Amino acid sequence: MKKSENRPGAGTPKRNEDENNTSSVRSSFQSLPLPHFNKAEEETQAVFQISDLLPHGAENAVTTAALMDFTGLTRHQLQEQIKLERTAGKLILSKASGDGGYFLPDADPDKGRAEIRRFRSTVLNRGVNTIKLVTMCDQALAIIPGQECINDDGKQES
Repeated sequence: MKKSENRPGAGTPKRNEDENNTSSVRSSFQSLPLPHFNKAEEETQAVFQISDLLPHGAENAVTTAALMDFTGLTRHQLQEQIKLERTAGKLILSKASGDGGYFLPDADPDKGRAEIRRFRSTVLNRGVNTIKLVTMCDQALAIIPGQECINDDGKQES
């Protein structure tokens, strides 16, 4: 991806749309304390929990761009922070449909369980696809260069 494709220029419709979305999200965060960063660590880590910033319910999901804008974290730092919180037991859900984003399970038990099931299914499918890709790589690495292979049809390949 070219650098110019990473972020639309000033005044472009896409950028204006993103700015409008983040400003509405920013206003919903106004009651929350601004993030502080621990610069003493090798990588800058937020001294707050992303899960504290997230609303309940998929319909209220906060986009990655909005979280980055509000917290000042890079995409990598944000993903790393979410991974740390999930590892610590925080159930941070995400969705790719619509505008996508991160959220906590809905407070309504039935709706929350349905959101957890959908997220679980997405994660499981990603895992299965990852295993398939790893298997393909292993098969490719198992072939010794110059070695002849016999196909299922009995024909030889070099």
